Amino acid sequence: MGRRGGGCSNCHVLDEEKKGSAEKKTTGHPKMTTRIPSRNCIKCHNRSARIGLSYFGRFESAGYGTPYEGNGLSGRRLSGNRFFLNLQADIHFSKANMECIDCHTATGLMGDGRQYDKMAAQIDISCQACHSPKFSVMEGPESLAGRLAFLNKRVPRGIGKSIALSKKGTPLYNLQRKDGKVIFYRKMDGLPVEMDIRSSDKPHHGLKGHERLACQSCHSAWIPQCYGCHLTYRKSERQTDWITHESSPGRWKEARSYLRFSRPALGIRNGFGIYPISPCQVFVSVFDSSGRFRKDQSFKTMNISAFDPHTTSKKSRTCIECHQDPKVIGLGEGILHQKGSKRVFRATYDSSSSGIDVPFPLDGFVDLSGEPLQTDSGKGVRPFNREEIDRILGVAPCLGCHPGYDDRIYGDFRGSKERFEIEAGLPCLK
Repeated sequence: MGRRGGGCSNCHVLDEEKKGSAEKKTTGHPKMTTRIPSRNCIKCHNRSARIGLSYFGRFESAGYGTPYEGNGLSGRRLSGNRFFLNLQADIHFSKANMECIDCHTATGLMGDGRQYDKMAAQIDISCQACHSPKFSVMEGPESLAGRLAFLNKRVPRGIGKSIALSKKGTPLYNLQRKDGKVIFYRKMDGLPVEMDIRSSDKPHHGLKGHERLACQSCHSAWIPQCYGCHLTYRKSERQTDWITHESSPGRWKEARSYLRFSRPALGIRNGFGIYPISPCQVFVSVFDSSGRFRKDQSFKTMNISAFDPHTTSKKSRTCIECHQDPKVIGLGEGILHQKGSKRVFRATYDSSSSGIDVPFPLDGFVDLSGEPLQTDSGKGVRPFNREEIDRILGVAPCLGCHPGYDDRIYGDFRGSKERFEIEAGLPCLK
């Protein structure tokens, strides 16, 4: 992860250790492949949202070096001397030992000939592509699917057989239907894995009111959350360029605080779908050439982002975790309770007590009135509004007696609530 690269070779060339003595090491001709190992992916995907690390169950922790080993700091290190913890890995890795390329397609990674404003719009794969697949027939060897299978040389070519399609119609040549079964072939070694796609018909996946939920909303076990990326710029100091090794006036320094892993909060992505969200907060402090802090040039941005954490778990969240947990709703960690006819939330984190000039908790993206505290309107990402919060919390009083997805009250929940309010003798809270 400490290596740099660019262009085609960064992905398609296999890095090999040099052979020979310490004085004279040699390497052979670089090996190129379409069976790209995940270590090539992680060279880049180990910062920011850190999905490359999360997939393998690694969480880049704060720089405390815990848990300590003997008399020293933890030996778990990433490039840049960063510490990490071992957490729950994505089930696609822990159960099926899948590499990144097993899901991600050439179209999603290298483009489809169109220019997109957002990287997320170029992504070609989705959960439904494999777990609720749509099939087409693999045409001859000159078709895209035939060429991809030929280059892979591990996955059966399957000419004339049914293969799945991505959400953009890209052939998933390693997901084939054979003798009534759906078989997934790992791209690195061609190992067949029989898929169970029957769960898509179960009540919890077809529950009325959950149409906007992305799969990741319920099945993501945790998400990296960094509350505060601190950038300091000092005009009186100098900084050396890591590539050119030239010195220039002015020095930037990056620091972080409140780096956490936790259950994901949920919000709105692309203006409609419900997705895991995480903070993207930047505090910039500027000091002039005499070392004085310049408040007029310093600033902060308090945004949120929505993405797939790549921490998929077969076990989903429980109903109560979403419908009564203030953290998941976007209010932040704290205590949410009913006081008369009014909901009251008491936050755990107090920004002002920590010396931060923010009038709300750092992990709070919205308040109970639906007023957004942090958002990213340019990308269609926002916290829940008042109507959405009321609908989510409105389910909680019923869960004690009606915990099942297939309970008939959820077939028409609005009608069920109206009935409970007007009919006598029902043992329900009003």
